[in-house]
Amino acid sequence: MRQIYTVSLACFLLFFYIPQAANEENIEYDLSSPRATIITHLGALEEDNCNYEVAAKPFLQNNRTVDESIKLAIGLRDILKEKGVQIDLDHIPQNPNYIDHKAKFHKYQLTESLPKIYLVKVHNQWVYSEATVKYVEKFYQRNYLLGKNVSLEWLFKHLYRKIFFEIHVWQIAVLLLSLLISVILYRILNFLLQKYSRSLTSSEGYEVINPLVSPFNMFIISLLFGVIIPILKLPRILETRLLIYTRGSLFFIAMLLCYRLVDLFSFYIHKKAIDKKTNFNLVLLPMVTVCLKVLVIIVGVLITIQSLGFNIRGLLAGVGIGGLGFALASQDTIKNFFGSLVILTDKPFKIGDHIIADKVDGKVEEIGFRSTRIRTSQDSIIYVPNGKLADSYVDNHGEKQYKRFSTDIAIPHTTPAPLIETFIEGLKKIVEHCPAVREGKYYTYLYNLQDASFYIKLEVVFSVTDYNIELANRQEILLQVSKLAHILGIPFGTYILRKKSTFDEETFLASWESDPNSLKEKLQGFFNNNNNNNITP
Repeated sequence: MRQIYTVSLACFLLFFYIPQAANEENIEYDLSSPRATIITHLGALEEDNCNYEVAAKPFLQNNRTVDESIKLAIGLRDILKEKGVQIDLDHIPQNPNYIDHKAKFHKYQLTESLPKIYLVKVHNQWVYSEATVKYVEKFYQRNYLLGKNVSLEWLFKHLYRKIFFEIHVWQIAVLLLSLLISVILYRILNFLLQKYSRSLTSSEGYEVINPLVSPFNMFIISLLFGVIIPILKLPRILETRLLIYTRGSLFFIAMLLCYRLVDLFSFYIHKKAIDKKTNFNLVLLPMVTVCLKVLVIIVGVLITIQSLGFNIRGLLAGVGIGGLGFALASQDTIKNFFGSLVILTDKPFKIGDHIIADKVDGKVEEIGFRSTRIRTSQDSIIYVPNGKLADSYVDNHGEKQYKRFSTDIAIPHTTPAPLIETFIEGLKKIVEHCPAVREGKYYTYLYNLQDASFYIKLEVVFSVTDYNIELANRQEILLQVSKLAHILGIPFGTYILRKKSTFDEETFLASWESDPNSLKEKLQGFFNNNNNNNITP
């Protein structure tokens, strides 16, 4: 095992350091002219002929060390690459005694866009000026994570000498290391966020928050890759491609994250509406949720495609034409959809209301995207398109604050007037004793004579909204009316007309109580016996 380790170490040293030694045996450079100096600097940093000691020669003045000069040479090359400066050797002077016409001394400025980067002639050699050195040092302070003394590229300069498909070995190693760190970081963040979400929410809320963990972690990892890739200083084409793919994945993951955030938003609004009993329309919430999700997907896909370098104008034009054809082919569906929006926003009725609309009479059970489900009095289900409901007249009985009850009571036309007055007075007291009747909103009058019968109008207004309570109070009033008529000996007229053989008018007239005091006592006795029969609304 030790022999294998020794051999491996020897191979490693040969792999990285023998090329360096070979390069150091024969170091040739030329600083005699501006063109020669630039060729010495930038030519020695080419991928296929990398020699840092040669590239550092134009920076070795003023007692500067080789390592410092190497760092400056690499930094200036990176500045030119970052600024997109293209060096054309044909336009660089070869004259060793070149003089700048504006400066009036031996000076050559590489490009007008970078006035602080220029060469000067010192002791018959063209070298980079001190202004250039200061500019490069500021570049290091601004662009490298390790500070102004060490750059990533200079730190791994030995690994720089061996390349693979125009990518330096250290760059591949850092990429692989970044992937490994990303996996570890993903696991750590996933564990911490899931644990944190469990501690904050109930089991129901955890099901909504937990799907956010993975997209959030992936978003953080993609963001870190977007920061790391420019630092690696990869070849421009590869770096551009990686940044495009990273940006595309970043937008795609952001779309997934926003998609999950819509579910969290829906859950939060629903929970708040239930806890605080707000007036927010919970029926509208699923529709809003679906619309937001569709919007997030459409916008996210378009932005992702555009970030990958594709032109989406043609796609948008195609989507517009296709959308127009789809709209024409599904007019009824779209009409019903907007009818749903009108119903849910305008609120002509809500779930639980009893409505009459377009020959449909029943209780609303569900308001969907396309239709409304109504249960009729025969216990059948009717589905009415929302577009049709939005365009029709709706009689909403569920919105009634009061319920009106009206009936006609027929008595024989031969009934004496005192008995009629006593009966009407009793009817008024029956209504007054009913707690569900709205105060002062009742009418009891003798109002018609027809078909050998007097007709007494009994009309009341109940302060109830529930239909069952209304029916119970109706029943109690009618039962009390029947009992009162029986005590006073008054038959109902319609029964008399249909059953004439059982009604003896002479017997009826001879048997009725003519004494008003006696009638009042019967009336008082009736109410004394029925004090506890009131219906509670």
